[in-house]
Amino acid sequence: MSLSGPVWTIAALVALVAFVVYAARRGEAMERERKARLSRARRASATVLSTKQSSGALRYGGRHGPEVILELLVDGRAVTARWYVFELGLARIVDGATVAVRVDADDRDIVYPAEDWAELSLSQRHAIQPRAR
Repeated sequence: MSLSGPVWTIAALVALVAFVVYAARRGEAMERERKARLSRARRASATVLSTKQSSGALRYGGRHGPEVILELLVDGRAVTARWYVFELGLARIVDGATVAVRVDADDRDIVYPAEDWAELSLSQRHAIQPRAR
């Protein structure tokens, strides 16, 4: 009787468990970093220059939010932001509208929505994560 089958099965399960534990801890670290950066972000207002719907979307708490690419004018600078905008917020992001934002203290090109009708998209969250510890 060969033990190679059960040994490989056990090794694969151990590797899978190790990956799940690593991913969970990394996700927690990324969320802590995002919250810390958001707490340091400066409040500002931005003018919506243009919007374009992207292919992504988010379902969260019973709400659906398509990913929207926004060109915003913040402090006299044009900045591109990617947000998930929930139903209540879609009417607020028309060209020329003013929206409340938070500008990242470490990177002025990262602009967070300051209201609960939008969330920073996963692609933008990923952009700030290489600095997570």
